[in-house]
Amino acid sequence: MRNLKSRARRIVVVTGGVLAILGAAALPANASVHDYNNINNRDVSDGSTVVHLYHKVDADHLASYAYVKSGSKGVQARAKCARRNGETHWYESTIYVKAGGGSSHYDCDNNGTFNYALVGMGVDIH
Repeated sequence: MRNLKSRARRIVVVTGGVLAILGAAALPANASVHDYNNINNRDVSDGSTVVHLYHKVDADHLASYAYVKSGSKGVQARAKCARRNGETHWYESTIYVKAGGGSSHYDCDNNGTFNYALVGMGVDIH
């Protein structure tokens, strides 16, 4: 009976350890989000990684852009898009880039009802 309890305890401990490792692996490493409720162009740093955020707002295009100026981390651009009624929502680009890999961008103008204005820019660095 004692052996059975000891064995069951070991199985629980090992299973818990495996689940903890799997949970940690599912999280993005060193993810940091920098969001700004305006569209001023700026540089954002995370350690040695420097990212330039800039926007394009004209009659045809409402977009937030991000490119990596230096460092080894990658980025995804974020954009805060607005509806005509003033409601806003943050969206993240599916485009992931590293230094030398072009720019990531998110277009508000192609975003259903949240296509009235670009009101904020951000970047997810990981």
